[in-house]
Amino acid sequence: MSSSGGTNSVVGRTFLSVDEGISIFNNEKIRSFFIDGSWYLSPDRDGRHEYEKGPRIPGALFFDIDDVASKGMDLNPKNLPHMMPSKVSMHTTIILMTHF
Repeated sequence: MSSSGGTNSVVGRTFLSVDEGISIFNNEKIRSFFIDGSWYLSPDRDGRHEYEKGPRIPGALFFDIDDVASKGMDLNPKNLPHMMPSKVSMHTTIILMTHF
């Protein structure tokens, strides 16, 4: 972030530092969310269960890629798991998650 504490330096960036994220999250003029997308290949861990059990960042939302993964012959003809959702599906999911 800029030394003035503005957000212009983070607009359009994919990744932020922890400090930048916390600063934006704490800024009441900016609606922002932490999204926990924890996912593990190992059956010994379950990202959703760990999110629900906590601890977690207060107000953090959980995102499960398998809930929105591309499915069906037109989007995923080989029926592979965990495939990137379509742009529309991802956009819709984020809108629905954050408008409460």
